[in-house]
Amino acid sequence: MDALRTILHQVLDALLLRDTAYETANEASHPVRHGVAIIVTIGVIVALAGVVGAALTGWTTPDFDAIRETVWNSITQMTWVNDIPAKERGEVLTNMQQMYDAGWRVAALFIPSASKALAGVVLKPLGLLVAWLVYGVLAFVTARLLGGRGSLGVTYGATALAASPQLLSIFQVIPGVNLAGLGIWAVICNYLALKHTHDLSPGRTFWATVMPYLILILLVMLLASFVGVLTAMRFANGLPAIGGGA
Repeated sequence: MDALRTILHQVLDALLLRDTAYETANEASHPVRHGVAIIVTIGVIVALAGVVGAALTGWTTPDFDAIRETVWNSITQMTWVNDIPAKERGEVLTNMQQMYDAGWRVAALFIPSASKALAGVVLKPLGLLVAWLVYGVLAFVTARLLGGRGSLGVTYGATALAASPQLLSIFQVIPGVNLAGLGIWAVICNYLALKHTHDLSPGRTFWATVMPYLILILLVMLLASFVGVLTAMRFANGLPAIGGGA
């Protein structure tokens, strides 16, 4: 319990942008292990809050399937349905219902549920860990290229505190509550982490902070472009040749 209390106190200090949180991180004897403990603690707390939020949402919102059936029944009772020729009406409505059901299946992916919330107890900490590991190594390389003096382990220990704004997500247990700006808050936390870890000037600390995000955005764009080109090529190869050739 003492270890958990210490982590929560440090996370609260980081959330309030206090320098003491990062000074403590730099002094940790096992910074990477301590960073993992911070990330997992925050992830589990947020995920458990998500379970409570999903339960409250389920109790306070109408049944999803009932809404879908009610909307579909309203559509089929509209006057324009009678304008469809009787011979074609069944086929048209069947095709419409297939598209309608497909749209609702996509919408269902974004609706909170107990099963999704329980899965989040594992997936939330795992997602935070992956994001932390990727950002930490990119920030370390960038900071060292800019003249930073911190080690990779200490960089990881300090940047783990950038997950602290995620704790505010616990307020989403209240149905209808949405939070914005947590990403910017995390960037500020990373700035303070690199400032205390690598002893760079404010300008160089800024670039060491934002360059990993820019690199990740660039990689995602390149990957999306590559996938788009491959998809277009496969689609083009599947089309019949102009002039009647197969």
